Amino acid sequence: MTHFSITTDKFKGPIELLLELVEARKMHISDVSLSEVADKFIAYIESLPELPVADTANFVYVASVLLLIKSKALLPRLELTEDEQSSIGELEQRLAIFKLLKEQMPVIAETYGSSPIYEAQESTNYTIVFAPTPGLTLGNIEIAIKDVFARVPKEEKLQEGTVRKVVSLEEMIGRLHERVTQNFKMSFKSFSNLGKSEKVEVVVSFLAMLELVKRGAISVQQHAHFTDIEMETLSTGIPVYN
Repeated sequence: MTHFSITTDKFKGPIELLLELVEARKMHISDVSLSEVADKFIAYIESLPELPVADTANFVYVASVLLLIKSKALLPRLELTEDEQSSIGELEQRLAIFKLLKEQMPVIAETYGSSPIYEAQESTNYTIVFAPTPGLTLGNIEIAIKDVFARVPKEEKLQEGTVRKVVSLEEMIGRLHERVTQNFKMSFKSFSNLGKSEKVEVVVSFLAMLELVKRGAISVQQHAHFTDIEMETLSTGIPVYN
């Protein structure tokens, strides 16, 4: 029980007794001014040199129960939302737990208050002993160590290479069309530098020649198998000589 007591027009005594009378229906909750009770408790704790933790916790519990009872008495038919109903249920559960702990406080104090608990002291009188299993041998340890090192990820070095720029087909088509237009005629071998250029450039040159034939920009002629191909422009105009 706390040391806080209140005096009103219809009650005088500790606040716990006020709650007991209300719960036992020996006193109506409407006869209690909760704001007056709160003001007197605030005046009580302000008169003390430090905050009374036990008295404050007890007052919060009693005031919460009284507030809950008064809310239900003033608004008995008020429809609550799920969240509001959940909040009230949670408050009732917490108050019930607090009431149970409060009732058990004398038992706890009687059981543990007279028997202090001492921390165990670490003992320094011990010897570290390594006791391996019978199957542990130097050979097994060596195999295990080698297995660990074998599982360590190895650094992989990628093969270095030089990336060379390859002329695009569109670029080769433009180059071939310009050369043939300037010279009216020219051989495929002279344009592609067959035998001197990279194979990929020769292939791109050949594809460019076929594309220009397809577009009707040039005509080609080969007199025999595996001989050079002669290319001739089909565009009319004045040739440009460099």
